[in-house]
Amino acid sequence: MRHDWLVLILLRRELIAGLRAMRRHDLAWIGLGGGALLAYAIADIVLALQAAAPKLRDDQLLWTLGLPLTLAVLGALTGNAVARLCLARAFAPFLKALPLGSRQRRRTAGGATLAIFAPLGVLVAVLVGFACAVIGKPLPAAWGLGAAILFALGFGTAGFWRLRRQRLLLDQAVSEAAPVGRPRLGRLDRARPRWLSSWAWKLPGGHLRPSWKLAAAGLLLAASAILGAWASLAGRTAWPAALAGLAGGALVFMLSLRCQPLGSPVLRTAPIGFTRVWLRL
Repeated sequence: MRHDWLVLILLRRELIAGLRAMRRHDLAWIGLGGGALLAYAIADIVLALQAAAPKLRDDQLLWTLGLPLTLAVLGALTGNAVARLCLARAFAPFLKALPLGSRQRRRTAGGATLAIFAPLGVLVAVLVGFACAVIGKPLPAAWGLGAAILFALGFGTAGFWRLRRQRLLLDQAVSEAAPVGRPRLGRLDRARPRWLSSWAWKLPGGHLRPSWKLAAAGLLLAASAILGAWASLAGRTAWPAALAGLAGGALVFMLSLRCQPLGSPVLRTAPIGFTRVWLRL
């Protein structure tokens, strides 16, 4: 049996289940309100483009460097996100019983990524061509096609890179069963309570991978503590430091709270709100 369209089928059924879980009047509000806001935004953008048309047509730096770089970066970000989404579905835990190897799962994720790219590429070409036509740029169809090609290059590069990193997903899946790293850090990582440790940052056992999220969280906590202590010393009162300690403790608790069960596909497709499930947890 071939499973080439397995990821697309999963994504389609998740979308249908999510729409069915919503109430009809919510869907009506989203459709009517979102359509009205989209029409207003399009009209506003068209008016802004018409007002700045002479300046935009003569800006050589925009057409030779700004627009190509923006399209390539946008394509890379989109390709990375789409490939990551498809890989997560291809290597979902509830699909482990299927007789699919790593290469087959990666192929299904790649096919789904390519299928999702097709409408996105057409949308980019249409939008850029329409914008060029509004400002009076010569050959708007050619500019739209070139924009789609640049977007495709960025999308394909990032998507291929993400698909090639498939082994990291497998390492992450078995990190709890196969501890790696230094023994002392591993024992500290598995200390009780277990959820007050590196799983909240999706780190392998005993390893600390520097990232901007971890650095930002550390800087935020350090800045809060320093400001609270300085305010208490300057004002000769204890409440700023106490408030900083209370807020920092609550923040650490929320960051380390074991919310991993909320990622279950069963809960994501069930007709129940995220807030209610989070409060129950």
